Amino acid sequence: MKPIEKDLKTLYSALRKEIQTIHIVDAHNHLPSEQTWTAGQDDWTSLLGYCLIDLANAGLSRDQLVRPVAADTRLHIDYGYDYQEDKRSPNEKWEVVKSYWPYVRHMGSGVLVKKVLELFFDCTDLDEHSVARVQETLTDLKQPGVYRRLLREKFKIDAVIAVTMSVKEKPPTDVIAPVLYSDIFSFIQKRRDIYRLEQETGRDIYSLETYLTALDELLEKSVTNGGLVGIKWHIYPYHRDMNFEIADIADAAKCFDRILQMPARGGIGSGAAVGIDEMRPFQDFMQHHLIQRAIDLDMPIQIHAATLGGSYGGPLYGDPKSLIPLFIRYPQARFDILHGAFPWTRELGAISHLFPNVYINMSWLDILSPQTYREFLKDWLTGIPINKIFAFGADQHNVLLTCACAERVRDMVTEVLTTLIADGEMTEEQALFVADCILRKNAWEYWKLQERWFEKWR
Repeated sequence: MKPIEKDLKTLYSALRKEIQTIHIVDAHNHLPSEQTWTAGQDDWTSLLGYCLIDLANAGLSRDQLVRPVAADTRLHIDYGYDYQEDKRSPNEKWEVVKSYWPYVRHMGSGVLVKKVLELFFDCTDLDEHSVARVQETLTDLKQPGVYRRLLREKFKIDAVIAVTMSVKEKPPTDVIAPVLYSDIFSFIQKRRDIYRLEQETGRDIYSLETYLTALDELLEKSVTNGGLVGIKWHIYPYHRDMNFEIADIADAAKCFDRILQMPARGGIGSGAAVGIDEMRPFQDFMQHHLIQRAIDLDMPIQIHAATLGGSYGGPLYGDPKSLIPLFIRYPQARFDILHGAFPWTRELGAISHLFPNVYINMSWLDILSPQTYREFLKDWLTGIPINKIFAFGADQHNVLLTCACAERVRDMVTEVLTTLIADGEMTEEQALFVADCILRKNAWEYWKLQERWFEKWR
């Protein structure tokens, strides 16, 4: 194919205009329900997103760091002290942040913050003026129906694959298709972890057998009546390797019984954890059980296989190569590997090329390393089948950041496709087909959104 002779700027502009018309799917997000977001009393710091982590890595003390909301304890987060509401004024928070902002403003997280300011607050950078502007405008944005107006109507995000602890907490809507955070059932250590499932199902749990019965019932009801479209694994690479060996059910039962032998719920000592290593046979057994249930229910499995997100330091166990035994053992399962497996990005491409049941989810990679996103999107578009790539997943807790992320991804996808057209790798028509696949079609079909979500909840 002969390289195109059209001016690159002209080509980019024309292609970008066409890509803006594509209705896309957010393949991984943590959006709260609309009711939760609109009711929140957050300020400009809620727009920082991953900048919170990068500011700390730049040297801002974690004890001084602004925190828009308290984190969900089910994510096993501990600040080292009991969380208290940050009562500092918006200006006081800016005084803490401003000397560190120049160090992160050109990172992916900082660029996203500037994109939010541009799209919603008529500002170009974070400073005392934009902080004031956000405070004046943010409340006005928080009106009922804001998710539909922003996500679907303005930014053409038709569906958001959103992680939830329970479909009761975050039920499906005309925008949100829920994916269950399954680690709260497989990474258990305390009495309260079992009690949560008892509360959720109304079943008494007194053995591994009754635990599995309750969990299977919850999964089935969540799919049938709750709009669940998949499950997610998350916490493991923060604590241990992901070599999930085949575990004997008797060994798993002994681990489970160790929790049952802890002090009774509500008593002194009942909050103590058994321990990660002691529960390993149970963890291994449960991960295989979850895969098997996902196969039975025809659901994909999202896996955080990458560097640690939302973390101020920790071990790096996210190498996707450790999951290869699962890919081999369960060819019927569909594995969605998150965040481009950064920094094992090249390995993930090789794995996805080798295994028909392994898909690449580029969520967060556009923020974590924009240059890696561009480089490997080009690599993968010419190296593996394009129907195995999900190019957009905002991976945010804020709808404004989600919309800004969508625009940033559209920009970067256009950049890559413009280069491929100029190199003679594809025509403009073919590039638009590719864009539709990696931004919409692939995710829509992978999660079976038409029959599992659209026909029931739209």
